[in-house]
Amino acid sequence: MKSYINIFIYVNSFAAIHGIILSFILYAKKQNQSANRILALMVFAFSIGLIGSIYVSSGIYIKLWWLSPFFNSLPFSFGPLLYFYIKSLTIMQFRLNGKELLHFTPLGLSFILYSSVFFISKNALQNYFNNIYFQSSIFSIFSMVIIFIQIFIYILLCLKLFKNHALKIRKSYSYLGKVSLIWIRDLVILLIIMWLISVSLQSLLPYEFIKNRLDNAMSFFLLALFIFSIAYRGLSQPEIFDLQLHAIIEKKKIKYKKTGLQITDGVEIKEQLLLMMEKTKLYMDPLITLPQLAEKIKLPVHQLSQVINENIDSNFYRFINNYRVNEAKKLLKKKNTSNDKLIKIAFDSGFNSLSTFNRVFKDLSGITPSQFKKS
Repeated sequence: MKSYINIFIYVNSFAAIHGIILSFILYAKKQNQSANRILALMVFAFSIGLIGSIYVSSGIYIKLWWLSPFFNSLPFSFGPLLYFYIKSLTIMQFRLNGKELLHFTPLGLSFILYSSVFFISKNALQNYFNNIYFQSSIFSIFSMVIIFIQIFIYILLCLKLFKNHALKIRKSYSYLGKVSLIWIRDLVILLIIMWLISVSLQSLLPYEFIKNRLDNAMSFFLLALFIFSIAYRGLSQPEIFDLQLHAIIEKKKIKYKKTGLQITDGVEIKEQLLLMMEKTKLYMDPLITLPQLAEKIKLPVHQLSQVINENIDSNFYRFINNYRVNEAKKLLKKKNTSNDKLIKIAFDSGFNSLSTFNRVFKDLSGITPSQFKKS
């Protein structure tokens, strides 16, 4: 059993050092600064949490008992920090304010609760830690359940942010690419799986493992994989909203009834827009956005958005990609393009990747480009 303890101590020690270095790299990164600083704080907190698992598994808590309130309450910070990181990616100029800091209330209450160790006599310390760190203790089980519930709640909040974000970007972007955050959504789903594994570890491991807190060490090791995956992918995550889009999406939030656009105006703009799209083929630009299209037709962005939503009954993403798919269908039907590779047809239709082309084509047509070509 001691060999297992040593292995997890070495592995988690390496992961903790690695995480601390990575957090400094993230904090110093200038691109996407706000999000990266929150991510750096999350990676740093989790790395210290890994040290906490070593603190318990190695038995150091007996000598350094006064550190226990800090390590024991730290897990209550993981859920809020993950939530704030995703918020900072999906909401431009997001900042931690007094209201947001209320999310750390469980962390503060937990620290106060565990600070009772300072009022316990040295002779009673061992019994106190037995009650905290052994799963046979009601207090230990209750504490672990609260942590798991909190993490699960924040996972649900994160998934809600992804859903809102997916709706938001389709109003202003004709492409998704790195703005869709599919990578971090998939990692959060992976976190749910790891969360379930952690629950199983707490419930099913033999007593000898629980006694030496190897369940805790293994849970932290699994979560370390999740945190470091986000950290490394976050290093290359660009800003999602530029300033122009931010002004439209976050600040103005102009309701359509206040745009001053009359019904007759909407019909006229719709005809003007459709005519321009056919003549100029603006959809051929794979990175075109709602503000860019509005500038081309010399119309306020919010009015263009209203026309696309109300008069065309669509959103910007679907509106542009319908043109691209129709263009691709024309190319696929031509005899002189029958031998062209799909990737060439994708680029010639305004798409910036084959995977996007295949996904959007099937979403809007019900069949893949290959199936359409054969038919």
